[in-house]
Amino acid sequence: MCVFVRDLLPVTLSSPVEVLVHSVKMSELQNQLLKLESQSEEEKQNLAQELSRGKQAVIDLMKKEQEKMREDLGKEKETALQEKDRHWEKVLSEKEHSVKELMATKEKEFEMNLKRKEEESQQYLKEKEAEMMMP
Repeated sequence: MCVFVRDLLPVTLSSPVEVLVHSVKMSELQNQLLKLESQSEEEKQNLAQELSRGKQAVIDLMKKEQEKMREDLGKEKETALQEKDRHWEKVLSEKEHSVKELMATKEKEFEMNLKRKEEESQQYLKEKEAEMMMP
């Protein structure tokens, strides 16, 4: 609705009918103004509510994103810990294998040395027996 400035200018009224018509026009204009102010206030309240809902939606979205990031970081941490455990299990397994191989080698060396010593002892005993049998 449009209100023109000429409608608001003071007018010289010559008859009671003109006064009445002017009064009705002024009343209509005041009603239109009140209606526009009411609509404006209602629109302002609607926009404020919409803004509030928008802010809440942003906050909710940020909370969801933060929770997702927290979950992702937890998963990454768990994966890293599992990977670290696998690494150290592999290292430990390799060390155990190396120790077993070393123990097997040392046992063979020990058995060979023991056998050699036994053979040397047998040889020594045979030599001593032979010496004793000689006149």
